[in-house]
Amino acid sequence: MNNLFLREKESWSIWLIWGIVSAIAVYITASQSHNISHIVFIKLGVFSLLTWYMAYLKRFSFWRAMKISLVVFSIAVTPVLFFNFEALSLLKNADFIKKIIFLLAITVIFSLICSLIARQPKEYY
Repeated sequence: MNNLFLREKESWSIWLIWGIVSAIAVYITASQSHNISHIVFIKLGVFSLLTWYMAYLKRFSFWRAMKISLVVFSIAVTPVLFFNFEALSLLKNADFIKKIIFLLAITVIFSLICSLIARQPKEYY
């Protein structure tokens, strides 16, 4: 019956570890290759692993999975921002702003997809 009236407390330490590991992977990729598509592919790999993990556990509602995926992937984007701050000035380069908007749009779109896949199946009583 899967915790009909019991609300689970979220263990944010697990999701922070997921975010830190993905941030390290994104930072290593960003420092080795300056191509935005490689960074997006690394993020998609982390998205797919996180989606598989949440679908395997089968205990996440849509909104809970959405919160988790947005937190993990907003943490994963931060190294790219710091990496680009070393090389570029935010006010002088409009291309940098386009890259940030592109990364945020990819994050939101794939968080929605991740949440739809990872949500727990409906139970009929």
